[in-house]
Amino acid sequence: MIYVDELTVCVRSRKWPYRQACHMVADSEEELHYFAGRMGLFRSWFQRGSLPHYDLTKNMRLLAVKLGAIEIDRKKFVELMEKYRLRKAGH
Repeated sequence: MIYVDELTVCVRSRKWPYRQACHMVADSEEELHYFAGRMGLFRSWFQRGSLPHYDLTKNMRLLAVKLGAIEIDRKKFVELMEKYRLRKAGH
């Protein structure tokens, strides 16, 4: 499954000139990369961290939802982060 969390306000920079963004995550990295490729996202935009993800602008979030991504709230996003942490730790 592919998930997108809620849009949040961003600090603009040269690298990220957008006012809002969200995260796109998935149950597996393979699924995430495949979906991102369908959306036209570059693999170099992939970010590791507490939960592997792609950052999306408002319009790209709308596209992700149109293509089948599930909208989640902050609580569910934190649950996915914890699930990933446990899986990575071998639990």
